[in-house]
Amino acid sequence: MINLTDIIGKIVINLYSGKALGTVENAVLTARADKLTYFSVFDEDSEVKQYIPCRYILNAQNNAVIVKNFTMHDSSKIVENCPLKSPLYNFDGTFKGIIEDIVVSETFQLLYIKDNNQNIVYKNNIVSFSKDAVIVCFDTEKLEKFKRIKPKIKTPEQIVENKVNEEISDTTIEETNLPLSLKNIVPPLNYLIGRKTTAPLYDSDNKIIVDKNSVITGKIIDRCRKVNKLISLAKNSKET
Repeated sequence: MINLTDIIGKIVINLYSGKALGTVENAVLTARADKLTYFSVFDEDSEVKQYIPCRYILNAQNNAVIVKNFTMHDSSKIVENCPLKSPLYNFDGTFKGIIEDIVVSETFQLLYIKDNNQNIVYKNNIVSFSKDAVIVCFDTEKLEKFKRIKPKIKTPEQIVENKVNEEISDTTIEETNLPLSLKNIVPPLNYLIGRKTTAPLYDSDNKIIVDKNSVITGKIIDRCRKVNKLISLAKNSKET
């Protein structure tokens, strides 16, 4: 078991370069509060904060946090939600204490949280949480009711996939007098034109359709539509 407070303040070092990346400031949890996903690391020299995915961390239990090489993630999509030092409330609004620590496994799976009154709360008792507060429930019957009405949180990939599916099913286009490369392209998907692919796309025979870093054109959209890869194209694209 690892206490989050034992990791915060440690220096982070890249195993392969020996370079110090900064010190751990905090962590980011999944929306279900079942594991840590990122550590926020601040470099005093450059005054830059970056988020290191936990899957790249080799060891965090000794004097320094050792990481593998990793690709920087877009921090604008990361929500800082760690409730460390936040108040803990029962579902009826009763104040229970202040979150003093978050205990995780060696693979950063959340085991439990504990407050300054020595209350231990397992992840299954957490109704909701944010960096502002944690709401808990120890009544099994009420907890099940909360879980049934709790809205499902969609990942960014699921949101994109649903959007594309809705656009494809709800929109039609007339093919008359359209250039071949623009035929059958759903109009709302025109937002993809000019974006750049972030990964190569392959058809069912493992033949490449689009190279990585290709600028998306109407012809590329049409090509992906014909092999049912529009969703993959949308998910693996970014603004130039």
